[in-house]
Amino acid sequence: MNTKKEDIAHYEHCKISEYLNIYDFKNGYKYYNRGTCNSAYVKHDGYIKILMDSEPYLYPEIFTITGNGATEILALENAALLEEQKFFDLLLVASLMSNIPYIVNNDDEFLYTKEILEHIQYAVERNRLMVDTFLLNGDGLRLPEEFPDGWTKCDSDGISYSIWGVNLKELPKHNLNVLGFAITEPRYLGSRQIQSVDTTNTIDGYSTTITGTMSIVNTRAVSSIVRSSALKYRPQDF
Repeated sequence: MNTKKEDIAHYEHCKISEYLNIYDFKNGYKYYNRGTCNSAYVKHDGYIKILMDSEPYLYPEIFTITGNGATEILALENAALLEEQKFFDLLLVASLMSNIPYIVNNDDEFLYTKEILEHIQYAVERNRLMVDTFLLNGDGLRLPEEFPDGWTKCDSDGISYSIWGVNLKELPKHNLNVLGFAITEPRYLGSRQIQSVDTTNTIDGYSTTITGTMSIVNTRAVSSIVRSSALKYRPQDF
């Protein structure tokens, strides 16, 4: 199978690229000094690998994702959606490691408030980090209509908003137990590497296989709003 440069270029612009630094494999495996981080995670094909304090570097593990579709573009987009799911699974577990989440009871009705956003923002910024983005679901995207004070409207890429200098973006409905995240800019959060993007013909159309790594290298850089049932994703080792 041959990797197409246009596939890699297309794939690098998927949503995860907004949240994680991108590195390449020109020099083989790349390692990252975790600095003062007390823990870190790597998503490896369906499970989380916990790296203890005794290990000073984070070595990302390789994952492989395959998406299928009637066209090459659809196959690539489906693979990108699968990687997006992996990213938000990883982000959830990381958010429960070092910071205190805002917890909502499973049966309670939930409405976003400024106080809740302040809670997850402070959880990150008490670590001398700056929150860059709030990831909220569809209800959260209606916040500017409900209490307009403090919001800034940006029209360069369509209609988007920020509050207190923090971007507001949509959280995909991948896990209904997750109601929102506060994250830093990519250089403080983690990284993503693409080794290859291979597209082949199949009986039903096309199949795209992505090989690469994904990691959250600083668990202090993310905080979450979750329902109480999401706490089962918190590792028991800590």
